[in-house]
Amino acid sequence: MNNKIKETIDSALREMHMSGTLKDSIRRKVSYQGKKHIRPMIAMGAACLCIVLAVTALAANAVQNYTMEFYLRYLSIEKMAMADAQAQQYGPDIYLKGLESDDIYEQYFSINKLVEYYNEEPIRQKAVKAISPFLDNPEQKLKQAASLALSILNKTYDNPNIYHLDEEVKIFTLFPDYSDYGSHNEIWMIKDGILSKFYSFQEPNMYITSIIPSPDGKLFAVSTCSNKSSYLVIFDSARTTVSPELIDSARLRLAQDRQLTVWERIDHENYTGLNPKDISWLSNDILSFQADLSYNGAEIVVPAAITYHFSSKQLTIEELAE
Repeated sequence: MNNKIKETIDSALREMHMSGTLKDSIRRKVSYQGKKHIRPMIAMGAACLCIVLAVTALAANAVQNYTMEFYLRYLSIEKMAMADAQAQQYGPDIYLKGLESDDIYEQYFSINKLVEYYNEEPIRQKAVKAISPFLDNPEQKLKQAASLALSILNKTYDNPNIYHLDEEVKIFTLFPDYSDYGSHNEIWMIKDGILSKFYSFQEPNMYITSIIPSPDGKLFAVSTCSNKSSYLVIFDSARTTVSPELIDSARLRLAQDRQLTVWERIDHENYTGLNPKDISWLSNDILSFQADLSYNGAEIVVPAAITYHFSSKQLTIEELAE
């Protein structure tokens, strides 16, 4: 067999990291047919075809990384704590390196976590430079994450996921709408130019589904959910007052009026439905919402219109027709 042909095939196969079994198979086939003039050309063509197919597969895999549908179900408390521990040990470079990964989930995670370094000027500037290219990324989740992150880190605050309570106070969630259920269950605040974590919800408040500031910006309602239940609470921007959880408060009030039994579950699930679009402020102090209040494991469901007066802590419930 022509040594030059053999060296060419071996070199190509080594570059493509093909298995030894496939390499030996091609070599034996070319050697067996090498005495005839036309068959080495056929063998060479077969080898080239294998190389082309391998290159095509690699290219298809690379394209798939950027066209696959992004799906992230839940950012667990354990995963977030582990990430924070690693960042404390290795510093923010762990996230800057994460942006260079080929894994879209690692890139997405790193973009959001770098926002937490807003108060550290040198890191903030590095993060802005490293995140900026993602504004043109074909993966929409990466593009959206970059848009929010840069709006915060560049201090323009013009992203719709940033809520302005007044000129000095902004609130937002990181990982906004990362899941079909909602956003990460932590609220961040920028006040007087300083970023801090405002509040962290615990399970079963696994996702934030909406943030609705009052007209004067002094209060804001936050709806949360699990994959079974809905919850609603009101904060004031000074963090001095928090309302009770309004869904269960309404369930208990209606249960008393209709003499229904309410069992407190150990996991605090209430199986009640709440549409964030049905939440609105009637005034600077009164919140209105509708919910399907559930009893006996959803055997009984009562649609209701509910209002809560924040300063007087008055809750009113009106049953709606099913």
